[in-house]
Amino acid sequence: MPQRFGNALACELLRRLWRLDLADLGPHRALARDAFFALELEDRSFGWMVEMSVRAHKLGLVCAATPVCWRARAGGISKIGGNIIGVVKAGVGILGMIARLAWRERRRPTRVFHRRAVRAAHPIPQPEGEHS
Repeated sequence: MPQRFGNALACELLRRLWRLDLADLGPHRALARDAFFALELEDRSFGWMVEMSVRAHKLGLVCAATPVCWRARAGGISKIGGNIIGVVKAGVGILGMIARLAWRERRRPTRVFHRRAVRAAHPIPQPEGEHS
């Protein structure tokens, strides 16, 4: 099960490098449109979930893991984990993105990740008398 090892390795690296507390790099993400565009994601391959997680963390977006229902694929074989080429491509993409993000921070330690105002789709009502 190289996928389980790779998932655990990636989560451990994210924990050590950015103090991200992830148990899994699941493929499902849900976020507001404004938040999505504020992330300014570049990767369109296997590294997108790492890039999204790190940038959301650096922007201070609130992230939560929510269990979702799933079922086995109809054919029973994963498109990625079902063959060694898919596993290697995913591993290289994920670990490569972690390395790129860490390298960029080391090369430009004074660079500030621009915080953009991210507007909630449904603002949380404030109790009377409390204003932020």
